[in-house]
This record gives sequence, structure tokens and C-alpha cells, in this order.
Amino acid sequence: MLKWFDSDNEVESIPRSRLKFYLEGKSKLSDEEYRGVCDYINVIIDSTQNADKQFLVPGWKVPGSWEHTPLDIIWKKVFPGDAVSCAKWYGLLVMHNIINREETWNATKTNFAREFDQMVYWRHSDAGLQSYTEKASAKKAVTSML
Repeated sequence: MLKWFDSDNEVESIPRSRLKFYLEGKSKLSDEEYRGVCDYINVIIDSTQNADKQFLVPGWKVPGSWEHTPLDIIWKKVFPGDAVSCAKWYGLLVMHNIINREETWNATKTNFAREFDQMVYWRHSDAGLQSYTEKASAKKAVTSML
């Protein structure tokens, strides 16, 4: 399960504005290839849960080169040679996997002082953050810890 940190709203599926792009990429893989990539992403997510800092920034958890990993098929078959589309599709696939997990995760967007936004995920905990000020302070603390 995935919730937006800022609103606590549940994310039930890939955002409509990105769904066509996501499905286009998925259609280029066989069911077996798709499951292989999803299984690999779940290993990454599981390793995050067992780490000291239980934060997941999808692009930071994979090697710079996807060669010799199950992600290489995204580069070779889904969006060949298009690094930006590959990265975006990978990010949506991570989101899809987190949405379909049993445990609850929070998500927010940040740009880490870059030109583009990135998703940050972390396990949900009942920290009792109710007010906007408490959530804003927590969001700042989360992004500064990364």
C-alpha cells in the first residue's frame, strides 16, 4: 500500500497522467520478463526495509549501469537507448510494486536541488503527524537524511 505523505491519500494505481506511458513500456515485455524485473525491484525494496535508513530513492538503489542486472531489459527492449524514458519507466515500475505490497509506504516528491523531481519512499509509521507544520518538518527531515 502506498500513501502520499502530504495528504495521507492512498495511491491505488499509477497516476492517470503516466498510465499510458507505463502500459506502453509494459507491453514490450513478455509476462516472464516483466515478472523478472518486478522480482528484482522487490529485492531492492526488501533490502531497503532491512537497512539502517529505510528510505528508497529508486535511482539511488541500482548500479549506474544496468548491464548484468534484470533492469538491462528496460534499456534494451522497453525504451532502447532512451535514458530518460528508461529512468521514468523504472520509477513507475517501482511505484507499481510498492502500491501492490502488503506493508504501508509513504511517498513524496523532492528534487534534491536538481532540475527534476524524484520520488522518495519510506515505510509508514504511526508517528502521529497531524498538522501541516508537523508534516512539513518531517518531510524536511526525511529529505535531509538522504
